[in-house]
Amino acid sequence: MGVLFGLSVVIPLAAMQPAPVAAGGSCTGWQSTTVPPETVRVYRTQTGVVEVVPFQTYVVTVMGKEWPGYLPIPVIEAGAVAVKQYAWFYAMEGRHRSSYVNGLGECFDVRDSTTDQLYKPEKARVVSKHWDAMYETWDYSLRKNDKQFLTGYRRGVKGECASNATGWKLFALTAVRCAEDLGYTWQQILRAYYDPGLQMIRSDGSIVGEDGEVIGNATVLGSALTADDPPKYFDERHDAIEWSGEWKRTTSAPAHAGTLTYSTALEGSAVFRFQGRSLEIIGRTGPGRGRVRVYVNGNLKETVDLWAPVKHNQATIFARTYGQDRVRTVRLELAGTVERPRVEIDAIVVSR
Repeated sequence: MGVLFGLSVVIPLAAMQPAPVAAGGSCTGWQSTTVPPETVRVYRTQTGVVEVVPFQTYVVTVMGKEWPGYLPIPVIEAGAVAVKQYAWFYAMEGRHRSSYVNGLGECFDVRDSTTDQLYKPEKARVVSKHWDAMYETWDYSLRKNDKQFLTGYRRGVKGECASNATGWKLFALTAVRCAEDLGYTWQQILRAYYDPGLQMIRSDGSIVGEDGEVIGNATVLGSALTADDPPKYFDERHDAIEWSGEWKRTTSAPAHAGTLTYSTALEGSAVFRFQGRSLEIIGRTGPGRGRVRVYVNGNLKETVDLWAPVKHNQATIFARTYGQDRVRTVRLELAGTVERPRVEIDAIVVSR
């Protein structure tokens, strides 16, 4: 539960659209942990309606209800990041809570109540500080130990800066002391409450250090897919795989774990790390299928043609065995044509 303060007054209601029926652990089904979703699906507890709300509208509205404008600016900015990532976490593919379906069978990501966050457009007091804080921090997200995490936050009790820090929640009242007594910036406040293991990520994938310098690239620093013998299958929904471009997910009974991630675009990529001596990439081949370029540690290893006269499920589309057991980075790039654009990825198999 992310909720903090409650205040009042008004910004316009977002347009209401019907939400889809929940399926396969997905609702909004966003796939990027570096770029925020465009919308979020919100359950209005008073009406039972599911609203599709523009994500920035949602974030600034929750801020206006939970992070009052009288707080120090760095605290409001830190709150903006926590509010954004809380809802983003549940809008991700595979994070839908199965009970989050209304009476019409429409799925939603978050409730507008203290169960999740106070999305109350008719009561939120949104001021210029909230908009400024949201825009200032919009390009950033947080990870702990290479993984996106749920950013809890509370009002808390009065005390010294970060005196009640747990590594998982931002406490507003002691954060005020961080800003007023120690002059902390929003970045320093977030590190004070969400460390150890906190990584600050820009939307371009850069990992930013304490002084604002770029110290790495998050798109290749996800947790490695690691397994001992016998070979272990990792479903393509694993959150260590970073998808970029117009990828979609579909259910398929013959596929591993019942889903495939596919694209019919001419540009796009997927990046993951694995640790082991043997790698297989499993996909689907068949008529109309395109090509994909496979890079390992930045070097092009093969351009794989997925065309086949008949459809083959769970086909090995790329395989390599190495002499040393170590971490390697794999990048898949779409290389299809207008006539043959479709590429389908099913699973990653790793063994030692």
